Amino acid sequence: RQSTLADQQLAINNNIDIDEARYAKRWDTQKLRESSKTATETSIMNGFHSQASAFQSTLSNEVSSPSKPIRRRKVLSPRTAAIPEPRLNRPHDSSVEIFYFRTGFKQNEILDSALYPPEYKTQFTVTGQTRKVKVKRNGPPLGKKVEVNGKALALFRHNNSFYAIDNKCCHQGGPLHQGDIEDIEEIRTVGGEKKKTLCITCPWHSWHFDLTDGRCLHQEGYSQQMYPCKVEVESGEVMIGFRSFDQDQFKGRLEF
Repeated sequence: RQSTLADQQLAINNNIDIDEARYAKRWDTQKLRESSKTATETSIMNGFHSQASAFQSTLSNEVSSPSKPIRRRKVLSPRTAAIPEPRLNRPHDSSVEIFYFRTGFKQNEILDSALYPPEYKTQFTVTGQTRKVKVKRNGPPLGKKVEVNGKALALFRHNNSFYAIDNKCCHQGGPLHQGDIEDIEEIRTVGGEKKKTLCITCPWHSWHFDLTDGRCLHQEGYSQQMYPCKVEVESGEVMIGFRSFDQDQFKGRLEF
């Protein structure tokens, strides 16, 4: 009602009808809003320009002043910064003391994976192309799942070498002790040469992990923790080495 009375008074003062008065009122309101918006944007841009000028002046002073050395900091992208460093397996590092724990398995109780290589078959795709598909292997798994020093590990044998790796795949938690040991051909970035790498293949999504250092051949930055192994001469039992003790070791819950 108050708005109507104001419109009527505006129409009387300007000798126009009520509709023209309302249109003129809306027009004036819109022009006022646009003017206020332009003033705000101008103020913001002036602030930006002043900050840029101050930064440019500071940078020029640092460059021209020999007493202030410029320290350049390497900026990592979010993807690069989030990738952890690969954990390498160095069982022969003499500077680190290694404690070996018993696994309960003798060397002849672990299947030699070199005698059971994976089998592949050729399969046709819907586009008429061919691809190699791994045949599901029957029989017991090649690896042994062991609980040593508070950790669940997968223990493998290949010829006369033994490998211990975290049993839970870092991708989605697949049991690595049920995987296959196979030579995977990869292309090295230096020189582009091809090289075969002995790997454990995850049974869930076929991710390959190098058995020498635990790195993943599929995704850079993913790796599995590797542990050194040795065979006790007297008993022939396979033992796994650690650089530190699990906390439960001091509670009398573990044996080594």
